[in-house]
Amino acid sequence: MHESLQKALRGLEIGKNGLDPTELDLSLPDDQARLKRELREPSPERLFYVADAFRAGLVLQEIHTLTHIDPWFLAVIEDLVLEEARAREGGLKALDAARLRALKRLGFADARLAALVGTDEAALRHLRHALGVRPVYKRVDSCAAEFATSTAYLYSTYEDECEAAPTARR
Repeated sequence: MHESLQKALRGLEIGKNGLDPTELDLSLPDDQARLKRELREPSPERLFYVADAFRAGLVLQEIHTLTHIDPWFLAVIEDLVLEEARAREGGLKALDAARLRALKRLGFADARLAALVGTDEAALRHLRHALGVRPVYKRVDSCAAEFATSTAYLYSTYEDECEAAPTARR
């Protein structure tokens, strides 16, 4: 779910690289009050305010009370915010192949990771490639295994097994 959520946010094409922070300055009382108002009211931006709420130290139950969003879904967002904090704390030097692969499996875009560790996207991508952390491709079963299909629908992921059947055709 973590990877799917972050890919979906990028797929909205609204300039977000994942659960990017909002414009609020969470150290200001007025912005803290606004955050709670934003959590109460459904809006296209509410998911980003939920992430900000976790960043501000609100606990899952409090966010659930304000939003009425299912706690399971809130826990996914909380996990991602915690991973952001760990990445930020460790910085670029802490990103070995295993850690980078784990973050990519959670759906973190290179651009988001670069912002978290204080570098640029090109440098992060260069490091990822140098460490051999590259995507594989999985097949989407478009017929729910009921029928054989000759059309392959694929998605990229950072799992171990690649299900793509490469050919010499372009």
